[in-house]
Amino acid sequence: MSDAPSIKADYEALNELIVNCPDFDRLESLLGGFNLFQVLKFEYGEIRHSNVLAWILDPAESHGLDASFLKKWLMRVIFEASEATETPVSAVDIDAWQLLDVEVRREWNHLDLLLILTFADDQKWVVCIENKVLSAQHSNQLQRYRKVVQEHFPKAARRMFLFLTKWGEEPEDDAYLAASYTQVHQALKECIQSRSHAIGNEPRVLLENYLRLLEEKFMDE
Repeated sequence: MSDAPSIKADYEALNELIVNCPDFDRLESLLGGFNLFQVLKFEYGEIRHSNVLAWILDPAESHGLDASFLKKWLMRVIFEASEATETPVSAVDIDAWQLLDVEVRREWNHLDLLLILTFADDQKWVVCIENKVLSAQHSNQLQRYRKVVQEHFPKAARRMFLFLTKWGEEPEDDAYLAASYTQVHQALKECIQSRSHAIGNEPRVLLENYLRLLEEKFMDE
């Protein structure tokens, strides 16, 4: 058979990989390991992803991250977006804030996520997040949601609008900043490392399962 030498070479290379590659066992465990979110058929459900985001964005919740994910994710989105467009705030503004309270609303006036941030100087910022996993923007959704926020929070010191998608799709409304699940993964991974001392065993399982889900289903690498 003309392909026999090639097949033999591939087989030998596979043997070499199994025996001598220190990361092979870890790779097998990642690909074949138990993942709570996949058991629950969670992978591409927008509502379920929005629920997890609502949990980790709220500093008062039980995850042990405090406000670190909220800060790191917003800073990363703003910094990467500012290379292409003008942003309403800078990463420096967020790094320096004195945050007192965060209210997280789900499906308020059909908005996926709405954050109301209260600061030490009594200023309020509003962050509107439209989350799309597999579906696309349609029917002037973004413009309609922006008007709802502007009408209900006319005195907010800052209003931010984020369009979160699997690959960072460009929003049709220029008021929105494009955000991706890769940014969610990067920020969350950094927070788990830096806040390791404060994360309980049960929340750690959920957070690490969610990270692995993003790695396997939402990222190129």
